[in-house]
Amino acid sequence: MYRTMLCIALPAALGWLAMPTVAATLWTDVPRPDDPEGRQWIAWFDSSSPWDLHWVGPTGVSLEMDGLDFAGNGQLYGVMDQTFFLIDQQTGNAQPLGYVIPPDPWEILFDLSWDPVTNTMFGLSWRATGSSSEHRLYTIDLETGQGTLYGLIDGYTEWMPPGGLATDASGVRWIDDSRHLYYLDPVDPEGWVVANQFPIYHSPDACFIGGMTIDWAGNGLAYHATVNLDHNQAELWIYDLSVPGGNAYCAGTIGDGTSTLPLDVAIQIPEPNTLVAMGLLLATAARRRD
Repeated sequence: MYRTMLCIALPAALGWLAMPTVAATLWTDVPRPDDPEGRQWIAWFDSSSPWDLHWVGPTGVSLEMDGLDFAGNGQLYGVMDQTFFLIDQQTGNAQPLGYVIPPDPWEILFDLSWDPVTNTMFGLSWRATGSSSEHRLYTIDLETGQGTLYGLIDGYTEWMPPGGLATDASGVRWIDDSRHLYYLDPVDPEGWVVANQFPIYHSPDACFIGGMTIDWAGNGLAYHATVNLDHNQAELWIYDLSVPGGNAYCAGTIGDGTSTLPLDVAIQIPEPNTLVAMGLLLATAARRRD
């Protein structure tokens, strides 16, 4: 309980407004504390109580997934380094489908996101060589796992690895650095994707790594599964993208909060008629930003 109270105390002290209480079911990949082998497990939880994990099963993969998301076919996919996986929602087992990019010690994938407008899986990577780095977007074939370069991200100045990638119901992609959110323009003819900083800020004592997803079926809230390095605990943060100026708060620890590995979350694909309503809501929010 202490870890959860520590997580939510700062936003309350700052007087941030409480967000709408529309719960979402989130899926994640996290070590199970009572597993004697220390394996990674697929689990799901309610966004209103992220400390209460419902265990599905071990992935069978030695390392944690760097990204997770559901596709329009209802299947759950993951990525670890450069390998793309299909994840069994009954057993948690992760089946490798192929490489998004050829194995490369200088470039890894950090998150996945399904685009409901183009029906395409996207992946966000970070390539670092020496003193330079690039953040790249790929489209990914669901059958083979093969990736195709979509564009290089411009306007995102963090040298460090990116956090999450998420796509809203209108097809706008969002990424984050250690502090801020950015929404991405469509790729231009020269292959660049401009990142525009969105005025939302994490708590000033936090340093974040992790992944994101957006709830199309609820109210468009973005969920960020992260490791708060200052508190040394796994947390779920929730962003309200429709509020002018942004709004963020911590919903609690993920599980017992003891995982210090990068985390990610995914939400199952909602019904198509729900997406229409969400598209109208997010279009209104976009007009507010403009």
